[in-house]
Amino acid sequence: MASKARSSVTIDQVQVVLVDIEGTVTPISFVKEKLFPLARTELRSHLVSNWESAECQEDIRALCCQVETDLKNGMDDVPKICDASLSPDKAYPKSLLDAVLKNVLWHMDSDRKTTALKQLQGHVWSKAYADGKIKGEVFGDVVPALKQWTDEGLIVGIYSSGSIHAQKLLFGHSQEGNLLKYISVHFDTTIGNKREKGSYSAIAKALDKSPEFVLFCTDIVQEAEAAHAAGMQVVVTVRPGNAALSDKDLKSFPIVEDFTQLTINSVDTAEPSRKRARKAEEQDST
Repeated sequence: MASKARSSVTIDQVQVVLVDIEGTVTPISFVKEKLFPLARTELRSHLVSNWESAECQEDIRALCCQVETDLKNGMDDVPKICDASLSPDKAYPKSLLDAVLKNVLWHMDSDRKTTALKQLQGHVWSKAYADGKIKGEVFGDVVPALKQWTDEGLIVGIYSSGSIHAQKLLFGHSQEGNLLKYISVHFDTTIGNKREKGSYSAIAKALDKSPEFVLFCTDIVQEAEAAHAAGMQVVVTVRPGNAALSDKDLKSFPIVEDFTQLTINSVDTAEPSRKRARKAEEQDST
């Protein structure tokens, strides 16, 4: 269904464009050099200021559950937060605060993508976005692409390891303004791991679409493989700052360096576009 030319890629029969964030629509440098450091520096003050809120207590419970899961999976080095008999909201705050800080920083040092961590990070970033300390960054070709896709009647969705809350913060407080008007649906790791086939099957089911009508754009080949295995169409993005792809990876999927190289034909427009192409070929041959 897709041409493999590096300079131009055409994907037909699309109803939904599902995009990753980091390394696909947002520079990795924004995440690594701005968002993550801010989460580190603001973590303690966020916990202290919001400790008694239901949201913060839920974040702590999620981290405790993740500890239990990690221990069951043989990760004995995971920093423990509370023992199984102790409810987080009843533990002594100072000792629990220190334990939470140690656990979260361990997660971040390990570059883990757990739902518990991503949920907490999104809550830490909320105030910074609201105060204007940070604004979401997207590549220059992203906004025109989002506008074009939605104008053509395509559904645009996000699938990221970052929480849905964090996704909405980034697109709602971007340097290009509020971009949420272009995005119809958000998915995070609560639906499944991004490198597992079942996650993409679950997304297609949630969208009520056949997987073959969903185009997933990502910079991670393992994610592309999982989406493809679930029946989705796939494009891999090669952006500045992304990890280099092997020759094998470059040949495995259609590659674009930005969305100006990507032409998407919807289910309704794909057949007319093929007819126009055939007509052009016939004219050239005469």
